[in-house]
Amino acid sequence: TLEKRVLSKLNEIKDTEHDKYLDFWGNWGAVVKEGLCEYSSNHEEILKTCLFFSIKHNKMISIDEYIADVNLNLKEGEEQKETDKKIYYLIGDRDNKEYLSKSSHIEALIAEGKDVLIMMDEVDSFWTTVVNQYKGFDFTSATQASQFSSKIESENNELCKYFESVLAK
Repeated sequence: TLEKRVLSKLNEIKDTEHDKYLDFWGNWGAVVKEGLCEYSSNHEEILKTCLFFSIKHNKMISIDEYIADVNLNLKEGEEQKETDKKIYYLIGDRDNKEYLSKSSHIEALIAEGKDVLIMMDEVDSFWTTVVNQYKGFDFTSATQASQFSSKIESENNELCKYFESVLAK
């Protein structure tokens, strides 16, 4: 179909002429992502063309690059845990990218060495409710993930032990 041919060409340009694609994405990325809001759309092919700002790399990357980075962090022979198959994101305004990259919602994830993608277009808050996965990785809001971070859980356990010891006296 025409849609598949256009998406294929966009992927080709993204891979071979990255700077040119960054200019295109800056102007038309939000429009491309509108296709993710449709239930019958070819989400995986559209997501292959998407770029998002990576906190870890401090630049625009694709979701495939995000996943490759997650897989790269696996130790040799180590299998990926289901809990690691997440694409963490934070939705916010383009003008507040610097503020978002210092958000308390992502501190624990960053401390654990995880990357967080900043999604800065209005359409991002819509399509993330429609598309739940990409290549077996779950899209997970950093605001929700921060509540379940192992670092926070560990700190909470230490705090509880402290209060128990104080109250036991």
